[in-house]
Amino acid sequence: MKANKSIYVVLAFTLIFSALAYAAEAPSMPPIGPELETGPDYPDGSISEQPSSGEPTSSRPYISSQPALTPSASSGEAATQLSEGEALTYSQASSIGGVDRALVTMPGLQVLILYNGAWTMDASGYWSGGRTNLLVNNDQPQRIWSYERYPNGREEWTSIGYKWEDYFNGWLEVDDPGWHQLAVYGENSGWSNVLWIYVWPDGSSSGPGARPDIQIVTQAVDPVTNTVYYSYNSYGRQVFRIKVLVTGLDKFNVRSVHYQLHPTFSPSEYTSYDPYNDFELELWTWGAFEMPITVTMKDGKIFEYDYYFTFGDQLRNAQWRGVPFVQVR
Repeated sequence: MKANKSIYVVLAFTLIFSALAYAAEAPSMPPIGPELETGPDYPDGSISEQPSSGEPTSSRPYISSQPALTPSASSGEAATQLSEGEALTYSQASSIGGVDRALVTMPGLQVLILYNGAWTMDASGYWSGGRTNLLVNNDQPQRIWSYERYPNGREEWTSIGYKWEDYFNGWLEVDDPGWHQLAVYGENSGWSNVLWIYVWPDGSSSGPGARPDIQIVTQAVDPVTNTVYYSYNSYGRQVFRIKVLVTGLDKFNVRSVHYQLHPTFSPSEYTSYDPYNDFELELWTWGAFEMPITVTMKDGKIFEYDYYFTFGDQLRNAQWRGVPFVQVR
């Protein structure tokens, strides 16, 4: 390994990484994770009747002020294995976002959106023409509708149907550049929280302000040796060698990539100027965290990415495929 590209982490023995705030991703060597639980809409196996489309209420959700900052387009992937309306347990729902802290449990109806690989109720951003997941926390059996207000003021209602008390997945097609407001309505619960969603023009378009054609990739399995490497830090915690790469068609138009790490890393930031190695960042780590990334182009333009660094699913998949886990001493 290249010493000038390695940042060894010594995690402080502190409560910063509580189970609520930063759930450990490292799996033990046997496969882990619950099996998926599925079931019909009703206990007897019957399927609920879909309500008619249209406006179920004359009221509208409470709309807070438009966010002052426009979020960057999501660099995370959608959970494509989920179907529309699929019921999820709390454990299944929280594992999609990587950490349980993203799931807010409170009375009433709630809706979250998958942004940069994690569930959130905060403002989010996506490229026009993209697709992402919605997570609805339904607090009681009832009929539910979704409501979306477009940048031009157009309103759109969609009937979701009768749902039992549970989490369930929804899909959102993002189009029409500008700010969107989205909420769900339950015939008994009333309105949920409101999601502010900013849709960026197609990132593949050219012209001033166009985003570069780059991708941020987290790599847990060494592609040359097809091996997962792990070790133990000074506190006896299992840590894994993980790489973050910035690649894509425009990578040779990039001057530098700056990675902002969690403050428990030393050093807590790193800058790469090497497109030939995909601006590689190498970490020895055990947990997931927010990693802001700044990409500076050769023409001076700067692009910010709110990247959620997570690798647990890759390790679990590697175990399932029989990829060897080799200890580095």
